[in-house]
Amino acid sequence: MKSYLDLTVVISPGTDGAYAVRVVTSKGNVGNSTLRLPFALRDLSGVVFGVAQTTRTVTAVSPHESAAGGGSALDSRSATDFGVELFEALFQGEARDMLAASDSIAESQDAGVRIRLSMDLRGAGMAEVASLPWELMCRKGQRPLAVSTQTLVVRSLDSTQPNDPRPYRAPLRILLLESNPNGTASLNLDKER
Repeated sequence: MKSYLDLTVVISPGTDGAYAVRVVTSKGNVGNSTLRLPFALRDLSGVVFGVAQTTRTVTAVSPHESAAGGGSALDSRSATDFGVELFEALFQGEARDMLAASDSIAESQDAGVRIRLSMDLRGAGMAEVASLPWELMCRKGQRPLAVSTQTLVVRSLDSTQPNDPRPYRAPLRILLLESNPNGTASLNLDKER
């Protein structure tokens, strides 16, 4: 089993539309940085969530763009492009340096790096930050961290309550929702269930 060095990244509300980033390494080194979101959550709908046609009809497109057959400039970006932008926005300054140092140490120890993202959802604007697909983050020219075995991305709750698991007591109840909206690819819901 591969071992990992932890790099805890705490994102909290900042000032002037930015977010404060605090990075703590496995050895207790601390660094600070600032995050400015490179895009809004709504910008991802067509690319990441597969509803491009719906988004184009809702988004205002100028008659000139419509005649040229093009949508917005965002339509040409891929999920990987968004992942690179998200990675570069989060890992800059001290945060970038601390990740690079952790990567170097991990490589020398034949280990990996586990990035633990922590966000306090009670802060202003944090719901949108937490809703971003952080698992898509990737270094330029590489695959998303979500499919990497070298650098893992893990979300953790910023909670004052201990997170000890509760013991299981029967019966186990699971709510299942099935959805296949009009205009989306047909799903085999019976097989999924």
